[in-house]
Amino acid sequence: MKKKQITSENLIHIKFDYNETVEAKKDLLQTEIHFLRLAQKVKLYQILRKKELSAKIKLKGILRGAKTNLSDLQSILPKIQTTNIKTSILNPDLIKKSKEENNYDKSLENELREIQNKLNALQQ
Repeated sequence: MKKKQITSENLIHIKFDYNETVEAKKDLLQTEIHFLRLAQKVKLYQILRKKELSAKIKLKGILRGAKTNLSDLQSILPKIQTTNIKTSILNPDLIKKSKEENNYDKSLENELREIQNKLNALQQ
């Protein structure tokens, strides 16, 4: 491609009023301010992303260490034998004991009511 030579024939001149020139300069300066603020925010974002990445790497190392410690503990500690909970719940001996406990609780409640009634009678 050929570059066009700038000659007086190719030049276009536009005349602005003073107020238009001032407004254009203000707009240009405002645009520069916005670009500079945007550049600051981009730099801050990059810094924060680097901090986040380093924190994630550190956390990953801590979690990896905790996982190895947990697996070591599991290998050292004895295995727990679990009992079948359903059979102990359906055991009739346990059901009888719970009924006896309920009766005992009811008898205590009855005694408390009687004592409360006696106190009320004495206060009147």
